Formats: sequence, C-alpha cells, structure tokens
Amino acid sequence: MNINFRKILYILFISAIIGFAYNFISPTGIPLIKKEIKLGALAKQPSNTGELDYTKIKAVNLEQAYTLYNEGAKFVDSRDMWEYADGHIKGSVSFPEIEFEINHPALSKLEKDDNLVIYCSSTECGLSTKLAIELLKLGFENLFVFEEGWDAWLENGYPIETGYLP
Repeated sequence: MNINFRKILYILFISAIIGFAYNFISPTGIPLIKKEIKLGALAKQPSNTGELDYTKIKAVNLEQAYTLYNEGAKFVDSRDMWEYADGHIKGSVSFPEIEFEINHPALSKLEKDDNLVIYCSSTECGLSTKLAIELLKLGFENLFVFEEGWDAWLENGYPIETGYLP
C-alpha cells in the first residue's frame, strides 16, 4: 500500500485554512484569542462604551449571595439538569447554560427586573458567567454571578433541595 504523505498534509493544510476562514467570517465563530471579561463589583460602575456592559453583571461572594437569597433574589442554576437534580439551592431555577436559547422554558420563570443570582459548581466553573452574559444580551440587568457556587453553598449548610423541578 503506497501512502502519499504529501497529499495527506496538503489536504490537512487546505482543510485547516478553510476551517479558520469559516470561523473568522461566521458570527458565531470561536474567538482565537480569549476575551477577558471583567465583572463589576457589587457597587455601581458607570460605563461609557457602546459595547455590552459587563459591569452590569456583579460578582458576589458567599455572604453576599446569602444576603440576596434572604432578600428574595431568584437563584438560577446554570449546571446541567442531572447536577441540579442531585442538589441545588432551595428554590433555584434550573437553566443549563449549555441549553441556552431564547425560547427556553426557564426564561418564563424570570422577570427582567428580578435580582438574578446565577451560579454553577465552583470558581472553576464558568457556566454562570456565560449564562449571565446571555441574559444581559436579552435585557436582564440585575445580574449577580455567585462564583463560589454550589460547592460553597453546600459546605456552609445553607438551604438546599434535591430533585428536578420542570
């Protein structure tokens, strides 16, 4: 069997160029350089750019998240439905980031003027920030990302429940 490695390399090279070109012109393409997203502090921060204002998404710690919980903020779990069913913050809405679409049933449970605290597993999980950005694009402005997430909430013995609520 005669394998022509030049042809294989040529095909791979052309395929890579076509892939990069498509990714570059596609509106949903994957950025080649990661854009750093800085979340706002709990205090208000003015924005003077025409771009999406990420400072409207406030990063909160465990203590701040618990205070928001006691004040009646809605919690949104951005993990998948199986993790949610295994355990979640009591009363939270399941809205897996991976399933985000503008007609997702979870959106009907959220009001644009609600204080929304979005969380996932821990500080290593970026799903909550991704979901918060998508909600910001839809006009939600009272967004808080609880970066320590489910793991910290559980460790501190705060209210939880199990099971999946459709």
